[in-house]
Amino acid sequence: MRLGTLRESTVTIQSPASVTRLYGATCTLTQHRKQSHVKRNQTNVPELQRPRRPAQASRPPQTKQVPGPDTHTPGAQLDTWVQEQVANVARDAPVSWSDIEVNAQEPTHTQVDLLKLAKQLADLPATAAPSVVLEGSSLKRRQIMRILSHLDKWGHRMKALKAFEWMEKQDSSGNFDTHDTFLYTRLMTMFSHRSSDCSDALQIFESMQSRGIKPDLVAYNTAINAAGKSGDWDRTVEIFEALQETKLKPDVWTFTSLINACQTCGNDWQSGLEIFDDMEFEGIIPNVHAYTSLMSLCQRAGQWQKAMQVFRRMEAADVTVDVIAYNSAIAACAKGGDWEQAWAVFSSMRRAGVQPSTVSYNCLLSVCERCGQAERALEVFRTMERESGPTVGYTGSSLVTYNTLISACGKAGMYDQVQRIHAEMQAKGINGDVFTMCGLITACERVGLWQEAQETLQRMQADGVQPNTVAYNALIKALGSGGQWQQAMDVFETMQICATNASECCCNPDLVTYSSIVSACQKSLQWEKALEVYEGMKAANVQPNAYVYSSLIAACEDSNQWEEALAVFCDMKASNVELDAVTMAGRKLVYMFPGVLSAMPAPIVSAAKIAVKTGRAARQWISPS
Repeated sequence: MRLGTLRESTVTIQSPASVTRLYGATCTLTQHRKQSHVKRNQTNVPELQRPRRPAQASRPPQTKQVPGPDTHTPGAQLDTWVQEQVANVARDAPVSWSDIEVNAQEPTHTQVDLLKLAKQLADLPATAAPSVVLEGSSLKRRQIMRILSHLDKWGHRMKALKAFEWMEKQDSSGNFDTHDTFLYTRLMTMFSHRSSDCSDALQIFESMQSRGIKPDLVAYNTAINAAGKSGDWDRTVEIFEALQETKLKPDVWTFTSLINACQTCGNDWQSGLEIFDDMEFEGIIPNVHAYTSLMSLCQRAGQWQKAMQVFRRMEAADVTVDVIAYNSAIAACAKGGDWEQAWAVFSSMRRAGVQPSTVSYNCLLSVCERCGQAERALEVFRTMERESGPTVGYTGSSLVTYNTLISACGKAGMYDQVQRIHAEMQAKGINGDVFTMCGLITACERVGLWQEAQETLQRMQADGVQPNTVAYNALIKALGSGGQWQQAMDVFETMQICATNASECCCNPDLVTYSSIVSACQKSLQWEKALEVYEGMKAANVQPNAYVYSSLIAACEDSNQWEEALAVFCDMKASNVELDAVTMAGRKLVYMFPGVLSAMPAPIVSAAKIAVKTGRAARQWISPS
């Protein structure tokens, strides 16, 4: 093998005399080439010159390590010059090599060779051993890293891990240098993106320690992050305590990983706040990522007001707020139904010069949808459309955008607007999903178009969209509002049949389902069917709420079934379910003497029914929702 073909070589100069002879040989070679007009090997060095010795060095170094062909720095240019001279002298000059030792153990793989090896590993069958490709190779740390990175980029994480484990076993042969902290940390990072893979990341961390490789702070942070994502809080604390026993000092990323673990391990927002305070007590300044993680934790735990307090605290700390932090604040306002504060946060983001993303607009649309602000939602959508044009191009409407807008307008009874939005969505080539189906059916239900609701579900089913529980509930409600209790019962039975085969769809009847079907029966004076559904509800271990009991009692009262109504009323009291004060007082008065009431003349019974209905009407007047 010619020395000049090595990609990376290590040259050891054993004495100053070697440098002198090398210099003399190169000078002689230079004169010979000038006389014969030979211009070989003059691409990188147009004229051979003796490099100047650095001013701070009093004598030439005893050992000179030559890296690869990087010539972007003066030091690297000096190393390249020495390497080229050694190669030239080895080929042409009569120099004794007794004083010059060349260590050519560095592998000869080029980037193309490494890419080829990675492709061969990626193409291996799942049962094949990596030795089929790697046997006979010799790879150093950086080259192993490149192969692993290629496999990770192509989605072959398990093959990367399998190849590394094989090279790890061959480490004693000297052909594969896997004894490196960064290699193990890179592997852990590859398996820390998904919670299902985090157990593999923790096994890599344990393997690293079993080989006597000391983890650095990045490795500990990666392990804490993986343990948190896997939902193992005890393991997370164990790794953090092990970090504290070392000389390493936790940084802001350590505490941010702990806060994220509080979220994935049960949304323990109180522990998250304590960890955040401990970080500041240790003198570590929180960055925007730490604040955002704490906001997300509080928001998901239902503590949206705490999340907004953290946001205001971040602004007061003069931390540069990014778009993700603003999005988290708007999402917290959506959780609490405070559209005015969400709008204020959005305006603050624009004033700060932070460009809203598609997620920003979707969060703002969500809070408008939850608060019944359909006109505001349309205004946000129009602004979003302007910024997605060819002159700006910052954002773009997504499926989530259209689903949220359809839901907002559908709940507001804006049926024609919903149809226009859906048509625009289809014109852009965005296919609807089950959430689109729910929004369209709800829009039909709000304006009493039960036939259109049925057609919508059937049409989207034909397009391959499978309805879920929410979609069926919306259809039952639409049919009930239209007086179609029999068709509502058919949909209910379809849900029950579908629930027995969970592999096909997930549409188990829930509390809303039973409430909607009981209400449909009550509106059509089908008290027997309503009681039948009530018995099935108890058999399915679904606890009725006040709305179900109220609908059942009303169904019995409307059909003069006072004894049945009294039985349901007693069940309600035994279940510790309370109606509002007005309705409860009226019913207690009516059911105080149920036997006497059933024997009374029809006019008196009618008066009693009017009293009950008046109480119910008063309740609706007090609380329209």
